[in-house]
Amino acid sequence: MDIDIDSIDNYLKKIRQKESEPESLFESKNYDTCFREDEIQKLESQRQELLSKKSLLQDELSELTFRCERIKKLCDDCNNDVIASDIYNNNSKVYSHTVSMNELSNQEKDRRRIAMDIHDTVVQDLAAIIFKNEFILHIMQSDIERARIEIKNNSDMLNNCISELRNIIFNLRPLPLENSNFKDSFCKMVDLLQKKTNMLIQYEYKGDECPDIDNVLLINVIRMIFELCTNSIKHSRGTNIYISIEITKKSIKFFVADNGCGFDYNNICKNTKGQGLSMIRDRLYIFNGSVKVTKNNDKGIKFYIDIPLKYKEK
Repeated sequence: MDIDIDSIDNYLKKIRQKESEPESLFESKNYDTCFREDEIQKLESQRQELLSKKSLLQDELSELTFRCERIKKLCDDCNNDVIASDIYNNNSKVYSHTVSMNELSNQEKDRRRIAMDIHDTVVQDLAAIIFKNEFILHIMQSDIERARIEIKNNSDMLNNCISELRNIIFNLRPLPLENSNFKDSFCKMVDLLQKKTNMLIQYEYKGDECPDIDNVLLINVIRMIFELCTNSIKHSRGTNIYISIEITKKSIKFFVADNGCGFDYNNICKNTKGQGLSMIRDRLYIFNGSVKVTKNNDKGIKFYIDIPLKYKEK
C-alpha cells in the first residue's frame, strides 16, 4: 500500500491552520471590535429594558402614593366624622342632662311655690276659720246675731279657700286642650282669669286655632300667660290687662301688659318670692325662647315673649 506522505503532511498543515484560526481570530482587532459592539448592543438593550421597567415602576409608585394619600385622607375624614359624631352625641347628652336638670329644678320650684301658696292663703284662712269657730261657740249663747254673722264670714272664707285651691291646681296643671283646639283653651283660660279679678282683661289671637305643635309646648304657653296675668292681678294694682298671641310657622309670640305700678323683673326673679316669674324664665330656656321686659314708670309692665319652633306641615 502506497502512502502519500506529502498528502498527509499537507492535510496536517491544514488541520493546524484551522486550529490556529480561532486563536488568531480572538486576538485580532476585528474580532475584538465585533465582540465589543455585540456586547454593547446587548448591554444597551438591557439598559433600555431596565429604564422601561424603571419608568413603569415609577408610575406604579406614583399611583400607590396617590392611593395611600387618598386612603389616609379618607381615614382622617372618617376619624373627623367619628369625632364630630362623638362631640354631637356628647353635646346632646349634655343638653339632655341640662334639660332634665332644669325640669327637675322646675318641679322642685313648683313644689316650693305650691307649699308657699297653700301656706300663705289656704292654711292661713283655715287657721282663721278654726279660731272663729271657737269664737262662735263662745258667743253663741249670748249673742246669736253676732254668731250668725261670723258663721257667714266663715262660709265666705271657706269659699275663698276652695277658690285658692282651684287656682293652685290650675296653675300646676292648666286647662286641657279642648279637642286639640288651642284657641278655645286659651279663651277659657282668659275667662277664668276674668272671673277672679275686677281688672278688665282684653286679648287678641292671631294664627291657626289648632296648630300642629307639641301639646307640651302649648300647655306651657298657657301656663306662662296665666302666671303673668296672675302676677298682674295680685301685685300690679292696675285696672287693665292686655294679652296678644300670634302663632306662625316659625314661632309663637305673645305679649302681656298691664297698667299697674310695675316692678323690676330681674330682681324679682332673683328673689324667692318671684318663683313664678323665675319658672317662666326657666321654661323659656328649655324651649329656646326669649323674653323682653319693659317698664314704664307708674304705667305698668310689658312682657314680650318669643319661642321659635319647627312647625309641622299638614
